Amino acid sequence: MEQAAPSKVSAGLVWGSVLGVLIGASGLTILAGPAVQSMAGLAGWVIAIGTIAAAQLLYRGKAHSLSYGGAFLIAFFVALFGAIVAAVVTFLVMSFVPGVGDAIRAQVDTALATSPSAGDPATAEMVANMMTSPIALSIFTAIGLIFQGLIIGLITSIFMRKDAKPEAA
Repeated sequence: MEQAAPSKVSAGLVWGSVLGVLIGASGLTILAGPAVQSMAGLAGWVIAIGTIAAAQLLYRGKAHSLSYGGAFLIAFFVALFGAIVAAVVTFLVMSFVPGVGDAIRAQVDTALATSPSAGDPATAEMVANMMTSPIALSIFTAIGLIFQGLIIGLITSIFMRKDAKPEAA
């Protein structure tokens, strides 16, 4: 008896969870300095492409066909669930790992001090407080990961499309 293909939502849930944990945990690179952070940013793209492609390939292998829309829908679910998990992990890292909030605050202060349009000190303080808030960073992480996943999904869906083979009569 042949096993039924998994749903697109379940594929997105499993691989989105993997994506979210890996992206959220990459927030710990703030403690290692700017050089490691730039590598982690690149690794984030690689992780996102890998998890979305893996979800699409595994679904396609079990379902024996995958339309462009179906592949994009899987990428959307991976990005959506990944964004939710990454936001939670980011909040937890920011709230409970010592030194992360201070490292982010130091980077924001450095960026504001070296900015050519430093402007009003009250506005700069408001921006600094917002950028170091765990809730704000969690929201920015989620929004960014959803957009990143949608862009990747549009591209990978082109290559993951597979038409069903007609049954022999």
